[in-house]
Order: sequence, then structure tokens, then C-alpha cells
Amino acid sequence: MVERVSALAAVYAPGMPGSPEKGDPGVYLREIPDLHITQIAAWPGSLDRVGEALSEALGGQVPPGPGRWTQWGGAARILRMEPLKWWLIGSTGTAGGHPVQPEFGDDDAVCLDLSHSRTGIRLHGANAADLLMRFMALDLREARFLPVAVATGL
Repeated sequence: MVERVSALAAVYAPGMPGSPEKGDPGVYLREIPDLHITQIAAWPGSLDRVGEALSEALGGQVPPGPGRWTQWGGAARILRMEPLKWWLIGSTGTAGGHPVQPEFGDDDAVCLDLSHSRTGIRLHGANAADLLMRFMALDLREARFLPVAVATGL
């Protein structure tokens, strides 16, 4: 099996950036190790069937609509990234992990492991949204970007 290497391995040093002794730096960055992402892309004619299969895997819970997420098992989440695409996302090292992913026929959906094509970074702190809004055309203010919202950006 191929050993997974982070795209940040050469430049990322774990720790707290900024000067915590001078006060809270306001933004904390942490790489999410062993990030696991599976994309499920439905065809327009199979969207209902794929949604029903995901609902069954979620224990009867309705899968999230576009731009939303919901819990998937213990520590993972399912995100509706686009009208026809969901991402199952979580760290392989977390307890609870992913529940059993439904199997789909080629006529219903295509599943693709995106894990090696993305680097997960947890950004949090009092100034995290302000930092992101300087680089992305998204309104991340709490009144506009709800806690269950998801968005992609370049």
C-alpha cells in the first residue's frame, strides 16, 4: 500500500502560530491528518434513488440539501457540495468513523475517493472568518453563513 504523504509535509510545523504570550493570536491552524473524502456523484435521473440509499445509510435521516451538511456516523459528515454531489468526509483516525457506505450501480452514481487530492486544514479562532473572507468571495458572517452551511471556493 502506498504511504500517504501530506502536501504540507515540507512546510507545516505543528504548533500554535503567532505570539500566544502576547495574547490570543485570533486564528489557529491545524492540519487534519488522514482526511478521508469520498465523492458520490448522482446522475440527474437517479438523484432520488441515491438520496434514498443515503437516507437509509443515515438511519432514516434525510440527506442534506445543496450547501448543507449533516453528521455521518460518529465523527464524520456528509456534505452536499453541488446539486448532484455529496462528499462523505472525516478522518480515518477518529472514533466512530464512517457508517457503511451504500453501494451504487453505474446507472445510479459514481463514487470517487478524493482523499489524496485534498489537504484538510482546521482553521478556528475569533478572527478565522475574517481571515478567510480576505481570500474568498464568501460572506462568512454568522448572520449569513449558518452553522450547517458548506461552500467551496478557489
